[in-house]
Amino acid sequence: MAPTVTIGREGNHIDFPDDPFISGRHAKVEHKNGQISLVDLGTKNGTFLRVNRETKLEHGDYVF
Repeated sequence: MAPTVTIGREGNHIDFPDDPFISGRHAKVEHKNGQISLVDLGTKNGTFLRVNRETKLEHGDYVF
């Protein structure tokens, strides 16, 4: 598995060229120290993850 995969509208590992709500370079998925993380790359509206199971929250997490 590659340590980092980028997601966006164009020029990424995974592109969504027809999605008007995604930035050119929107987010990355990182594998580091045995953990997988989703990281926003400075987008105007942020990056959201749908959670369908019990998930540990950390200090500073936002819940919408």
